[in-house]
Amino acid sequence: MQKDTVIITGGNGFVGRHLVQELKREVPKAKVVVWDRSLERPADGVDGVKMDITKPETYRKSLKSEQPAWIVHLAAVPSATLASQNEEYARQVNVEGTRRLLEEVRRVSPDTRVLAISSADVYGQGSNTPLLELPLKQARPRNSYAQTKWEMERVVEQRFNDLVIRVRPFPHIGPGQARGYVTADFASQIAAVEAGREEPVIKVGNLEAQRDFTDVRDVVRAYRLLMQQGEIGEVYNVASGKAVGIQHILDKLLELSEVDVRVEQDPKLMRPADIPVLVGDSTKLRKLTGWRPTISLDRSLKDVVGWWRECVVL
Repeated sequence: MQKDTVIITGGNGFVGRHLVQELKREVPKAKVVVWDRSLERPADGVDGVKMDITKPETYRKSLKSEQPAWIVHLAAVPSATLASQNEEYARQVNVEGTRRLLEEVRRVSPDTRVLAISSADVYGQGSNTPLLELPLKQARPRNSYAQTKWEMERVVEQRFNDLVIRVRPFPHIGPGQARGYVTADFASQIAAVEAGREEPVIKVGNLEAQRDFTDVRDVVRAYRLLMQQGEIGEVYNVASGKAVGIQHILDKLLELSEVDVRVEQDPKLMRPADIPVLVGDSTKLRKLTGWRPTISLDRSLKDVVGWWRECVVL
């Protein structure tokens, strides 16, 4: 991959920006091109194309001229909350957008391979035993976001398995993540309280759930390794293999706070469909590539709080 082009759809988002940095650092000879609906803050040293994943005419010219070795397909309606607000749009982006992209790849750039980013949410089940890469027929998605990711994978499995590696990341956290995700929500509130912009209260939802958190910088390293060593047609979990309680995450973040903060439960933040425990088994990825998480939860949370403090100052 040293001299090849990599296109990242949704490359100006949280994960995309970290992936750009990973590729620039570890594969410096690769050309990185970002496709995104917004290029207001493009990453340094990369080309950018403003596009809409649901409209092939907005990216066809770039695809045809670049003939990339890889596309990392991140563009999506990225969460259960956003998907529930407009289920039709989520399906249009996550399912139809992926189908149209893969049709274009086959038609105008047939040597390109695609790393399609799904989600562990497709499993719809969990236990204290880490989940292996279940077949789609055994998955039971429990919300509209998970359903669209399941349908996206089905499109791949039925028509494009010869072009695609599917990846199911478990929850990932880190600096740069927007509100709407648990660590970012907690950390942003702490930073705002410290700056005197909000009352010393943190609103929380379900603190009993347990999730498998991996730092986004470890996640994008897994994506790079899969581009270099992964097998086309396969599915890989990206997970730490350890479940952490949301209460534990909150306690750790409160320890980092420079002010006293009161915690209040907000019924609007409760999600009845929450899986009590969701933890993944990434043995398949580890055996193939040697990948393992290297960034501790404590460092991740410290970096998240630091990033939000900078945002509040700005």
